[in-house]
Amino acid sequence: MHAIRSILIALSLCSLGWVWAAPHTHGQGQASLVLSGQTLTLELSLPLDVVLGFERAPRSDKERQALQQAMTQLSQTDALWTPSAAAQCKAQAAQAQTPDWGGSGHADLDVTYTWVCQQPMALERIQTQLFEQFKRLRRLDFNHVLPKGQGASRLTPKQPVWQAGNKP
Repeated sequence: MHAIRSILIALSLCSLGWVWAAPHTHGQGQASLVLSGQTLTLELSLPLDVVLGFERAPRSDKERQALQQAMTQLSQTDALWTPSAAAQCKAQAAQAQTPDWGGSGHADLDVTYTWVCQQPMALERIQTQLFEQFKRLRRLDFNHVLPKGQGASRLTPKQPVWQAGNKP
């Protein structure tokens, strides 16, 4: 049953026209929110320029420390995301992936956040503190797939809250 649910979620994401390898744009991140049963999953991708101010592999101890600090900071789910209180969501451990430095000169930092919600149908909004923590972030393209529907919106420093029914 879990495999079928995963396939259905993947098909739903494809129907939104999402491009998983979204264009890499400085100052702009990508997030996708999926609610399946009581599990709420948010996948975040940020250009390292937003997080660190550079996108290459760290060259000094100071840069390596900055990367480690950023990964720790991005792993603190409750400090960065606040789902609707009525949904009664409990954060699970975040999963941050070490950047793939590759040869393109551009790298992203990807983090997966998961919550278990006692009242998942009460999820109406989620607020982020990413813009406060990472001043280089100007825009977060935010896609969602929920039992009530799917869509896309844009979060900004002035509008850091996704709310059911938001338009881009």
